[in-house]
Amino acid sequence: KKTVYSRQLKSLLATRELCVKNRVSITNHTRGILREYGIAIPSGRESFWQNIESRLEQMECESIKGVLEKLIKEAKQLENLEKESEKALLCLVSEDDRVTRLQTVPGVGFLSACVFVATIDDPTRFSDCKRVGSYLGLTPKESSSGDKKRFGSITKAGPELCRRYLIHGSRALLRYP
Repeated sequence: KKTVYSRQLKSLLATRELCVKNRVSITNHTRGILREYGIAIPSGRESFWQNIESRLEQMECESIKGVLEKLIKEAKQLENLEKESEKALLCLVSEDDRVTRLQTVPGVGFLSACVFVATIDDPTRFSDCKRVGSYLGLTPKESSSGDKKRFGSITKAGPELCRRYLIHGSRALLRYP
């Protein structure tokens, strides 16, 4: 059974995740619509926010321009809500030593540490570290027969958010050692 603290962390993380997903969807949709009319915005979050107003001015169709302006306003609100969620997370975990210690692990940042703590909650419920890996879906599939052992890709069972953050941290370490 998860603790109230763990559920609070997970709720804030899920809210932040929803904001990010919807904001990215809106900005990509806006880029796509503008591209249809020959108006390009360089890739990246900062480029989008720096260029969107000037690019919208180039739009000739006022009705589409108006709708896109409303979408941009919505994306800004989502970005603000994302930041508020992160601040709430900071306040919630300010006393949690586990989050601080996890951040000392290379490739584990603030959000990854929060997700891990929210997912695992009480580590004593696992008998060993192999059980944690299985719970997170990070162990390989096994198709063995007789004395031949065949291992496949990870099982991807368990909490997707935690697994994704850990995999992103691992990739960051491999890419930027």
